[in-house]
Amino acid sequence: MDKIEIIAAAIGLVYIYLEYKANAWMWLFCIAMSLLYGWVFWSSKMYANLMLNVYNIGISLWGVSLWMRHKGQTDEENNILSFPRKWLPVLLGVIVVLVPLLAWVLKMMGETEAPLLDGLTASLSVVGIWMLAKKYYQQWFCWIVADVLYVVMFAHNHMWPSMVLYAVYVGVAVAGCVAWRKRC
Repeated sequence: MDKIEIIAAAIGLVYIYLEYKANAWMWLFCIAMSLLYGWVFWSSKMYANLMLNVYNIGISLWGVSLWMRHKGQTDEENNILSFPRKWLPVLLGVIVVLVPLLAWVLKMMGETEAPLLDGLTASLSVVGIWMLAKKYYQQWFCWIVADVLYVVMFAHNHMWPSMVLYAVYVGVAVAGCVAWRKRC
Protein backbone atom coordinates (compact mmCIF):
# COMPACT_ATOMS: atom_id res chain seq x y z
CA MET A 1 0.00 0.00 0.00
CA ASP A 2 2.78 2.44 0.81
CA LYS A 3 4.11 2.24 -2.77
CA ILE A 4 0.74 3.14 -4.25
CA GLU A 5 0.35 6.01 -1.79
CA ILE A 6 3.86 7.29 -2.63
CA ILE A 7 3.14 7.16 -6.37
CA ALA A 8 -0.22 8.89 -5.84
CA ALA A 9 1.49 11.59 -3.77
CA ALA A 10 4.16 12.10 -6.45
CA ILE A 11 1.48 12.47 -9.12
CA GLY A 12 -0.26 14.86 -6.75
CA LEU A 13 2.79 17.12 -6.69
CA VAL A 14 2.72 17.38 -10.48
CA TYR A 15 -1.04 17.96 -10.35
CA ILE A 16 -0.83 20.83 -7.85
CA TYR A 17 1.98 22.48 -9.81
CA LEU A 18 -0.12 22.35 -12.98
CA GLU A 19 -3.17 23.61 -11.07
CA TYR A 20 -1.16 26.55 -9.76
CA LYS A 21 -0.14 27.31 -13.37
CA ALA A 22 -3.79 26.94 -14.51
CA ASN A 23 -2.61 24.33 -17.01
CA ALA A 24 -5.30 22.05 -18.45
CA TRP A 25 -2.93 19.05 -18.29
CA MET A 26 -3.61 18.99 -14.54
CA TRP A 27 -6.89 17.18 -15.24
CA LEU A 28 -5.03 14.15 -16.59
CA PHE A 29 -2.91 14.05 -13.44
CA CYS A 30 -6.04 14.51 -11.32
CA ILE A 31 -7.57 11.41 -12.93
CA ALA A 32 -4.41 9.35 -12.39
CA MET A 33 -4.07 10.55 -8.80
CA SER A 34 -7.78 9.88 -8.12
CA LEU A 35 -7.53 6.32 -9.39
CA LEU A 36 -4.59 5.58 -7.10
CA TYR A 37 -5.99 7.43 -4.10
CA GLY A 38 -9.29 5.62 -4.59
CA TRP A 39 -7.43 2.41 -3.83
CA VAL A 40 -5.55 4.00 -0.92
CA PHE A 41 -8.76 5.33 0.66
CA TRP A 42 -10.57 2.02 0.14
CA SER A 43 -7.77 0.22 1.97
CA SER A 44 -7.72 2.87 4.72
CA LYS A 45 -11.52 2.74 5.19
CA MET A 46 -11.89 6.43 4.33
CA TYR A 47 -15.00 5.86 2.29
CA ALA A 48 -16.14 9.47 1.85
CA ASN A 49 -12.78 10.30 0.32
CA LEU A 50 -12.95 7.14 -1.78
CA MET A 51 -16.23 8.40 -3.25
CA LEU A 52 -14.66 11.84 -3.63
CA ASN A 53 -12.06 10.31 -5.92
CA VAL A 54 -14.78 8.73 -8.06
CA TYR A 55 -16.39 12.19 -8.24
CA ASN A 56 -12.98 13.72 -9.07
CA ILE A 57 -12.64 11.49 -12.12
CA GLY A 58 -16.01 12.62 -13.44
CA ILE A 59 -15.45 16.29 -12.66
CA SER A 60 -11.99 16.08 -14.25
CA LEU A 61 -13.53 14.95 -17.53
CA TRP A 62 -16.02 17.83 -17.32
CA GLY A 63 -13.31 20.27 -16.22
CA VAL A 64 -10.98 19.48 -19.09
CA SER A 65 -13.84 19.93 -21.55
CA LEU A 66 -14.65 23.35 -20.04
CA TRP A 67 -11.03 24.44 -20.01
CA MET A 68 -10.37 23.27 -23.57
CA ARG A 69 -13.54 24.93 -24.87
CA HIS A 70 -12.31 28.32 -23.59
CA LYS A 71 -8.64 27.81 -24.41
CA GLY A 72 -8.69 29.54 -27.80
CA GLN A 73 -10.70 32.52 -26.58
CA THR A 74 -8.13 34.07 -24.25
CA ASP A 75 -4.71 33.37 -22.85
CA GLU A 76 -5.15 30.28 -20.64
CA GLU A 77 -3.60 31.90 -17.58
CA ASN A 78 -5.84 34.97 -17.83
CA ASN A 79 -9.06 33.01 -18.09
CA ILE A 80 -9.42 33.01 -14.29
CA LEU A 81 -12.79 34.15 -12.95
CA SER A 82 -14.18 35.50 -9.71
CA PHE A 83 -16.94 33.44 -8.10
CA PRO A 84 -20.39 35.08 -8.33
CA ARG A 85 -21.34 35.93 -4.75
CA LYS A 86 -24.98 35.11 -5.37
CA TRP A 87 -23.99 31.42 -5.52
CA LEU A 88 -22.19 31.42 -2.15
CA PRO A 89 -25.28 30.34 -0.15
CA VAL A 90 -25.76 27.41 -2.54
CA LEU A 91 -22.18 26.17 -2.12
CA LEU A 92 -22.28 26.66 1.64
CA GLY A 93 -25.59 24.78 1.64
CA VAL A 94 -23.98 21.89 -0.25
CA ILE A 95 -21.27 21.69 2.41
CA VAL A 96 -23.75 22.02 5.30
CA VAL A 97 -25.90 19.21 3.88
CA LEU A 98 -23.07 16.93 2.75
CA VAL A 99 -21.02 16.95 5.97
CA PRO A 100 -23.64 15.49 8.33
CA LEU A 101 -25.03 13.23 5.60
CA LEU A 102 -21.62 11.73 4.85
CA ALA A 103 -20.74 11.54 8.54
CA TRP A 104 -24.00 9.73 9.27
CA VAL A 105 -23.51 7.24 6.41
CA LEU A 106 -19.92 6.61 7.47
CA LYS A 107 -20.92 6.18 11.12
CA MET A 108 -23.62 3.70 10.11
CA MET A 109 -21.01 1.74 8.15
CA GLY A 110 -19.01 1.61 11.38
CA GLU A 111 -15.62 1.24 9.75
CA THR A 112 -14.23 4.77 9.77
CA GLU A 113 -12.45 6.26 12.76
CA ALA A 114 -13.34 9.87 12.05
CA PRO A 115 -16.61 10.10 10.09
CA LEU A 116 -17.04 13.83 10.63
CA LEU A 117 -13.52 14.68 9.49
CA ASP A 118 -13.77 12.30 6.53
CA GLY A 119 -17.12 13.84 5.57
CA LEU A 120 -15.93 17.43 6.03
CA THR A 121 -12.78 17.02 3.96
CA ALA A 122 -14.73 15.26 1.22
CA SER A 123 -17.45 17.94 1.22
CA LEU A 124 -14.96 20.81 0.99
CA SER A 125 -13.20 18.98 -1.82
CA VAL A 126 -16.44 18.43 -3.75
CA VAL A 127 -17.04 22.18 -3.74
CA GLY A 128 -13.37 23.04 -4.33
CA ILE A 129 -12.93 20.89 -7.43
CA TRP A 130 -16.23 22.10 -8.89
CA MET A 131 -14.99 25.68 -8.44
CA LEU A 132 -11.67 24.67 -10.03
CA ALA A 133 -13.48 23.31 -13.08
CA LYS A 134 -15.18 26.70 -13.42
CA LYS A 135 -11.79 28.44 -12.92
CA TYR A 136 -12.91 30.51 -9.93
CA TYR A 137 -9.91 31.79 -8.00
CA GLN A 138 -11.81 31.43 -4.71
CA GLN A 139 -11.53 27.64 -5.09
CA TRP A 140 -8.22 28.01 -3.29
CA PHE A 141 -10.03 28.99 -0.07
CA CYS A 142 -11.77 25.58 -0.01
CA TRP A 143 -8.42 23.90 -0.58
CA ILE A 144 -6.65 25.79 2.19
CA VAL A 145 -9.20 24.64 4.77
CA ALA A 146 -9.55 21.13 3.34
CA ASP A 147 -5.79 20.61 3.02
CA VAL A 148 -5.11 21.62 6.62
CA LEU A 149 -7.77 19.11 7.72
CA TYR A 150 -6.29 16.45 5.41
CA VAL A 151 -2.89 16.94 7.04
CA VAL A 152 -4.49 16.23 10.43
CA MET A 153 -6.45 13.23 9.10
CA PHE A 154 -3.46 11.69 7.34
CA ALA A 155 -1.20 12.20 10.37
CA HIS A 156 -3.83 10.53 12.54
CA ASN A 157 -3.92 7.55 10.14
CA HIS A 158 -0.11 7.39 9.80
CA MET A 159 -0.34 8.10 6.07
CA TRP A 160 2.94 10.01 5.94
CA PRO A 161 3.40 10.47 2.15
CA SER A 162 -0.12 11.86 1.92
CA MET A 163 0.40 14.05 4.97
CA VAL A 164 3.53 15.57 3.40
CA LEU A 165 1.73 16.03 0.07
CA TYR A 166 -1.15 17.87 1.69
CA ALA A 167 1.19 20.01 3.80
CA VAL A 168 2.74 21.11 0.49
CA TYR A 169 -0.79 21.63 -0.86
CA VAL A 170 -1.51 24.11 1.95
CA GLY A 171 1.42 26.28 0.90
CA VAL A 172 0.60 26.00 -2.79
CA ALA A 173 -3.07 26.82 -2.07
CA VAL A 174 -2.08 30.05 -0.32
CA ALA A 175 0.29 30.97 -3.16
CA GLY A 176 -2.28 29.89 -5.76
CA CYS A 177 -4.95 32.09 -4.21
CA VAL A 178 -2.69 35.12 -4.47
CA ALA A 179 -1.50 34.30 -8.00
CA TRP A 180 -4.95 33.48 -9.40
CA ARG A 181 -6.49 36.58 -7.79
CA LYS A 182 -3.98 38.74 -9.67
CA ARG A 183 -4.98 37.07 -12.96
CA CYS A 184 -8.73 37.57 -12.67
